[in-house]
Amino acid sequence: MSAGVVLITGVPRAGTTLTVELLGQLPDCVALDEPINADQLLHGARHPAGRWAAIRARAGHRAPPSERLDPERVVDNILGFCRDMRCSALDRGVVVSKHVGGVVVGSRVADGFEPGGPRQQIARREEIPVGKALSPQFTLFVKHNSAFAGVLPDLSRRAPVYGIVRNPLAILASWNTVPFPVSRGHAHAAERFEPRLAQSLARLADVHARQLHLLQWFFDRLQEVLGSSRIVRYEDIIASEGSVLQVIHPSAAAVKTPLASRNHSKVYDEKTMNELGRRLLGTDGAFWNFYDRADVLGLMPA
Repeated sequence: MSAGVVLITGVPRAGTTLTVELLGQLPDCVALDEPINADQLLHGARHPAGRWAAIRARAGHRAPPSERLDPERVVDNILGFCRDMRCSALDRGVVVSKHVGGVVVGSRVADGFEPGGPRQQIARREEIPVGKALSPQFTLFVKHNSAFAGVLPDLSRRAPVYGIVRNPLAILASWNTVPFPVSRGHAHAAERFEPRLAQSLARLADVHARQLHLLQWFFDRLQEVLGSSRIVRYEDIIASEGSVLQVIHPSAAAVKTPLASRNHSKVYDEKTMNELGRRLLGTDGAFWNFYDRADVLGLMPA
C-alpha cells in the first residue's frame, strides 16, 4: 500500500472533479485532478534528477495509442507519481493538477457553447501552489477516471480506491456536450489498458451505441472491483452537502457545502436526452444496481 495516498476514479462526468474539490478543502489534505499525463502513466519519471522539469515539460503529451504496458508497471508509475507529489507538496509547496485559476474546481468546462461546437474546456494541467500548511502525514487524493478504471483490478490491490457514479442518463447527456473522447463513445486510457473494450467499441458504428457500451463497462468495472461500500453516488454528495464523503475520509463528516444538482442542466439537449433515455431503459447494466428506471424517467423531458 502507498502511505498517505487515496485514489479516486469513476464514470466520466459523474462528479469526480467535484469530489476532489471537496476533499481538497479538508484540513491536512491535498486533492489533484488528473495530474498524470499519458507519457507518465506508461513510462513514469525516467529522469529522477530532473523529475519536476520533466513533469512540466511533458504535461499534455500523449503517448502513441499502440504503446501499452503491463498493468502492474502502470500501477508502479501511478504510485511513484503519487510519492513524488507528496514530496513536492512538502518540500516545494507545489503540486501538479488540472485547475482553473490555480484552484481545483468541479466545473472544468464552460456552460456556454461555441458556434457549431461543444462546451469549451477551461482547465489546464500544470503546477499550482498547495496553499496550506501540511503535516508529514497529510492525505493526498489523486483522481483519474479512464486511466485508473483501466488498471483498476491491479490498482485496488495496492492502494485504497473509491468510485463515483451518477444517474446514467445525466452522464450520457453530459457526454454529448463536452469536448472529450466520451462524446465520441471512447475512453482512450481505459481502451489502451483493456484491449477488449477497444475492440468492442470499434465494432459499433453508432456513437450512441458506443456510449451505452462504454457506460456499461464503467459501471460494471466499478461494481466488480470496488463493490458498493467504496462507491459514492453523485446525488448523495449533493443531498448531503458533501458529508457523505466521510466514507472516503472521516473529516468529511463535518463538510456542509451548499451544492446544486446539475442533472437537469439547461445545457443538455432535450431531444438527445429523450433518445438516450429510451435506449438506456431498454439496456441492461450494473447502473441499475445503483439507480431505478424511475430515476432515468424522472430526467427525461416531458
